[in-house]
Amino acid sequence: MDAKGLITKKFRIQCKATGDNVQFTWKQYGLDDSTNILREYKHINPFPDITVETDGTLAVKGVYPGRDNGYYQCFAKNNGGTVFSRKLKLQVTSKTFLSLLVSLHTMGN
Repeated sequence: MDAKGLITKKFRIQCKATGDNVQFTWKQYGLDDSTNILREYKHINPFPDITVETDGTLAVKGVYPGRDNGYYQCFAKNNGGTVFSRKLKLQVTSKTFLSLLVSLHTMGN
């Protein structure tokens, strides 16, 4: 799945999972190497303009190509296990805006 974001605008990527006490984590991978983790975003992040909301949505209030280009993947975890989404490719341009829903895939029973 590919998407484009508008420079200096905001974007939100929704991650939905059902269950009790679900904790969400987003991982960002590089565009050149989609296996190399650049950053990991949880409920508390080092960037004040990036948050993971309690419903799993990754919210970025200012989009910057040097920081935000890459592949994103959501992980949802609770006592029942962990599920994860497909990777979403985000390439920041000056012409588009994004708000997406990412579906989760189970890792097993």
